[in-house]
Amino acid sequence: MLRKFLAAISVMSFTMTIIGLSSHALALNITLSKASTNSVHCTVVATGAGNVTKDPLVFSCIVAPLEQSSSITGLVVCGNPGKKTNTSPGIQLAELTGSFSEFDPVSPKSCDKNGKCTQEVVAEPNGDQLTSLNAACPNPNWVAKDFVPCAATVTVQGIGLCSDKITEGVRAQATYSCVIPNCEAVLTYDPATQTLVGPDYTCTKVSESSQSC
Repeated sequence: MLRKFLAAISVMSFTMTIIGLSSHALALNITLSKASTNSVHCTVVATGAGNVTKDPLVFSCIVAPLEQSSSITGLVVCGNPGKKTNTSPGIQLAELTGSFSEFDPVSPKSCDKNGKCTQEVVAEPNGDQLTSLNAACPNPNWVAKDFVPCAATVTVQGIGLCSDKITEGVRAQATYSCVIPNCEAVLTYDPATQTLVGPDYTCTKVSESSQSC
């Protein structure tokens, strides 16, 4: 069941805004209005979400390569794997194979009485994916600390009970092509968080769909 599915999901770390998630009586409509760095943060706003205690919802943010590409071009910052957190001289350009994502159950505390829910979903590469970027570090003894895409395909989804109130699935999704212009020059390292930070992404909608599952 959906609640068991929600419990099994681990919340990770891209900021985006998704607007217009409607109740089961209406078609879901999701749009992306903002994407920002420190991995990939997605701020999701859903309207018409109804009672998420009774009918739980999940928001997802999926970061994948651009069309006709097998990897995501981005910047990685490296550091000492021990207690010291020194970073490498400069930020390294790297290619991450595959995609990464996060799924976040919507908390009732994130919703108002009109069924509008606002909640952040943060997607970041998993441990194995970061390890695969160690080769980009200038010192073979150092490890990748953080990775931020310079350009990627971003898909946001609303997941919940379908119109039959039994089946669970994707009820709406929208896909965008997102880029940080002049990425290598504008992303900087934050030593306090050991992450890369910079301006918001510029995103263009590629496709969208809404269904009752």
